[in-house]
Amino acid sequence: QDDCIAINSGEHITFTNGYCSGGHGLSIGSVGGRSDNTVKSVTISNSKVVDSQNGV
Repeated sequence: QDDCIAINSGEHITFTNGYCSGGHGLSIGSVGGRSDNTVKSVTISNSKVVDSQNGV
């Protein structure tokens, strides 16, 4: 497994009630996209990341 979620670009993104196990966790920005991609206003709530290489 790689990333649970990977956000390359976007705005007003919500991830709620998620459960991620293993892999890299939650990746936001700079995940193989272009250098001019922008990420704004990300909300992560009521979620768990377990046994992952990284959290967020």
